Amino acid sequence: MMHRGMRTALAVVTMALMACAVQAQDAAKNFFLHDGDTVVFYGDSITEQQMYAADIENYVTTRFPKMRVRFINSGWGGDRVSGGGGGPIETRLRRDVLPYKPTVVTIFLGMNDGGYHPFDEPTFQTYARGLTHIVDELQKSLPHVRLTLFTPSLFDNKDGQPAGSAPYNQALIKYGDFVKQLGARRGIPVVDLNAPMVAATVKGRETDPKFTLANDNVHPGPVGHLIMASAILQVWDAPPALGLVLTPGQPTTLTLPAPWPVPGDAHQALDVSPLPGPLARVTVTSSAMTPPDARYALLADGQVVGTFTGAQLAPGAGVDLTQYPDLPLNKQAQAVAAINNERINRWHEYFKGGNGIARADDKPTRDEIGALTALDKWLDAWRVRAHDSAQPKPHTFELRSAAATTTP
Repeated sequence: MMHRGMRTALAVVTMALMACAVQAQDAAKNFFLHDGDTVVFYGDSITEQQMYAADIENYVTTRFPKMRVRFINSGWGGDRVSGGGGGPIETRLRRDVLPYKPTVVTIFLGMNDGGYHPFDEPTFQTYARGLTHIVDELQKSLPHVRLTLFTPSLFDNKDGQPAGSAPYNQALIKYGDFVKQLGARRGIPVVDLNAPMVAATVKGRETDPKFTLANDNVHPGPVGHLIMASAILQVWDAPPALGLVLTPGQPTTLTLPAPWPVPGDAHQALDVSPLPGPLARVTVTSSAMTPPDARYALLADGQVVGTFTGAQLAPGAGVDLTQYPDLPLNKQAQAVAAINNERINRWHEYFKGGNGIARADDKPTRDEIGALTALDKWLDAWRVRAHDSAQPKPHTFELRSAAATTTP
């Protein structure tokens, strides 16, 4: 006969597993992206940096391993709402967006549109008309497209003034206000990228007065891009990372999606912004009341991850598993990111890098468009590899009294 305590422990673990399954189903249902979507990230040099877009792709690939979503980066340095180095806006849309028949397009412009000067009405009106024109053209050419608009990100002049107070950033905030109004009128989701970056800069400067997200004032580094990606995912109703609830002395085998592979040089984002943490941290807690001073070893697939106190494992606290790069789940996540990043870099090299196909032609030729779409199709091999590498694998976790544990 099963002991009452064992039945209770088993019931707790079973309920936790059922909760995880329901949460995963609800997450897929509520998330903005769907299986079979094609997403085009459209924008200027901040998009061309490829980092926030890669962060989002890595999140989707690992957290939704059954979904197949095609991501394409169409960022071009210097772009405004009228176009730029890649050609006028009609060229950019005709060559770099429409041929892929996207179901989702994000639009991230504005940093260059204000001319890096304090706000003036004529320049702003040009931006407002141009952004509206892009939305009109996309909705006309792709009647079922789901758009997402981004406000301009932070311009940080690092002059000792309060974060976000630079005259040009104040102009960008006004541009962002228009983006929000346009989104509200058209029923389009809008992501405010400026405010969370200002907040993160304020937080970072509490301990480092020289802290900045953009060393050149404009282009965020990995920390800023992770914050932007997190803000976008939040608006898209991305689910938080799954938490593990373990009963001491009860090995539990779970088949979980890999965690979001946060780049190593972006981890500071978790300290200066509240946005990435819920999406990235995979915590383990104890289902049983554990004495605060008691010590427990956490094992993953028979290997000791670390030793923790009962207080660290208590509900509301929890140990973050993503801090341990040698954990099988984390190794899997990083392998997926490496494949995605290789494809993204290859795309950029042949899209507009040293071997670039795209040219600043007013009327891109059929051959040029065909070469770009063929390039994207060729890169499907990397998408398949990433998808296959992201498939969940079973792992056994156990909390064991540290006194009874011998490190292998």
